[in-house]
Parts: sequence; structure tokens; C-alpha cells
Amino acid sequence: ILQRAKKRKVETIYIIEDYLSLALSEARIDEWDLAKKYFDSANVLLKKQGYKEVYLHNMVNGFLKFNDKKYQEAINLFNEEIKLLGYYNLLYIKKAEAFHHLGKRDSVISNLKVVEKFTNHKNILQDYDGLKEYYPLKIKYSEGLEKNRIVDQYAKFTENTLNENITLVIQENRHDSNLINLKDEKNKIIEKERYIKDTFIFLSV
Repeated sequence: ILQRAKKRKVETIYIIEDYLSLALSEARIDEWDLAKKYFDSANVLLKKQGYKEVYLHNMVNGFLKFNDKKYQEAINLFNEEIKLLGYYNLLYIKKAEAFHHLGKRDSVISNLKVVEKFTNHKNILQDYDGLKEYYPLKIKYSEGLEKNRIVDQYAKFTENTLNENITLVIQENRHDSNLINLKDEKNKIIEKERYIKDTFIFLSV
């Protein structure tokens, strides 16, 4: 996409975002040298064009700071990205992880709660991008029955990923979601049929 954009002389801001997307992808698989290289390429264009704020810039910079163990700086950058993007699972998960490294338990829990506020345990499995950070933290900061449930979910997730069935994790949970929707639709149909039947009996009488 980046090469095609360059050939077609697409607006520079989109090319910058492509560089940042690549940088983020490399950071997610711990290829930090490549992540830094793409981030630097984005910065060269940013400086040339004079843009002040671009999507993903603070996020990538935050990941780089996180890797350098500059956790508070990373948190500040993630907060800046949240102002631009709004809610984004991965940002809150990484903030929670950074607070964990800083030993701030309450801040870890509050950020995990934000994630749970916007996602339930079924569709969080579809967000594969943040799972490796989310589950260990959630287990560490949970107790009792909730902890057991989270451990079971994590076991299921790791079992499928170890077998390279990453998509299976997503499909299984989407299947669960679809079943719920189908049950809702079925109940609506049954209710409608009951109403028609009752109306027919009433009119017949």
C-alpha cells in the first residue's frame, strides 16, 4: 500500500500514516529496529509537511518509550493518542501494563475496567492484538470465581494459538455471539406467532 501510494502521489498524510502503521505492526512483534526505522521515516515527512497531530504517531512513540522502560512517558503518549482516537482497547491495555510496571495497582485496575466497560468477555477475544497483554494482567489482578473464569478463557486462547488456530478463537466467539442473536430472532418470531394466534382466536370468538 505504501509503495502504491508513493507511485500514485497520494497525499503525504496518508503515506505518513502508512509508515506509522508499519511501525506499529513491527513493534507488536518486537521488531524494534524496524519499528524505529518506519517511525523515523514518518517523522521526516511530518517535519517537512509541518503537521502537528497525526493518528498513530503518539501510539507508536508510546510503544517505543515503553520498550525503553520509560513507562510514565509512554502513558502520557497513550493518553494523547486517546484524545485523538477516542476509545481504543490496545491503548488502555498498554496503559494498564505500564502502570503495572510502575507498581500502581489502582491505575492498572481502573484501565482494565475501562476495557471491560466497552467489551464483554466474548468479543474481547476478537481483539487478538491486545490479548497477550490483557489476560496475564487480568488474571494477576482478579480473585475468586472471576479469576477462574479468566484463567479458563486464557487457557482456551493459548491452546488455540499454540495450535496456530488463532482464527478459531475468533470464530468460536463470533459463533457464540451469532447463537445469541439467532435465539433472540427465534424468540421474536415465536412471540409474533403467539400474538397472531391469540388475535385469530379472539376474532373467531
